[in-house]
Amino acid sequence: MQNFALQIESGGIQQSLNNTVSNLIEQITPELPHTTFVTDLAFIMIIGAIVTLAFFKIRQPLIIGYLFAGMLIGPLSPLWSWILPEGGPSGGVIEGVGILSDISALNLFAEIGVILLLFVIGIEFPYAKIRSIGRVAIGVGTIGLMSTLGVVFYAASALGLSFMDSLFIAAALSISSTAIIVKIFEEMGRIKTESSILVLGILIVEDVIAVILISSLQSIALVGSVSIESVIVVIMVAAGLIVGTFTIGTKIIPPLIDRVAAAEHREILLLSVLGVCFGYSLLANIVGLSVAIGAFLAGVLVAESKSAEVA
Repeated sequence: MQNFALQIESGGIQQSLNNTVSNLIEQITPELPHTTFVTDLAFIMIIGAIVTLAFFKIRQPLIIGYLFAGMLIGPLSPLWSWILPEGGPSGGVIEGVGILSDISALNLFAEIGVILLLFVIGIEFPYAKIRSIGRVAIGVGTIGLMSTLGVVFYAASALGLSFMDSLFIAAALSISSTAIIVKIFEEMGRIKTESSILVLGILIVEDVIAVILISSLQSIALVGSVSIESVIVVIMVAAGLIVGTFTIGTKIIPPLIDRVAAAEHREILLLSVLGVCFGYSLLANIVGLSVAIGAFLAGVLVAESKSAEVA
């Protein structure tokens, strides 16, 4: 009886909090256009600044602050699910569980962030550096990913999961987050060291393998078997884009950037560099690769120009 009474009391407190928060939001922001791009961007920037400043003050890596801020504002945040009623207050600022509930908008912000981060990192690594670690990165990246894939698959199978479930879990846990690792290196001031260059090369190799792996898993999920043709196509497209970047791209993009820089107009140069960044990301996306790979390759091309430091 005592436990039952405690449950009723806890439920009453939560319901009271739900009603209080809902009424407060509806009174303060009845006309706030939550669905607009500007509103979402404002919440992301303000909360991101507050949280990262707090983590900086307690001497913690900013990347942890970014992740925590994302948990606060994301649509699946467990921190809001207890306070806010499911579905959010009608007409209020918060819809669903979390401050931002538009998944497409969140994906857009995340994609832009990854593109810009990998592009800036690519500018730090001209072709000569990439070539120096190419073979090692391919070998270590392939062996490392496949080893992790095998170990996780075996562990998942040992826990009684089905073949498909084990395969998907192994694939999800075998791929590192390029953006997070690069950001950690950047905060540590080790982004230009030889070991960091090698790690970055391995991450790029993993990204390419991830695309092939995802293509294979999609084929297995849809038709029950691996389409060798689709895997070969993905490999050929990835190889074609990378080879084309370092053969044709290096002869077109760097001279173009230098010619624009010769005009000595920073706004035009900035627009041109961003055009190369997002254009190459779009090209990578069109051929079935990740935008991160395209952004990094665009950065490498800009790094080959004589005006890379100005850009």
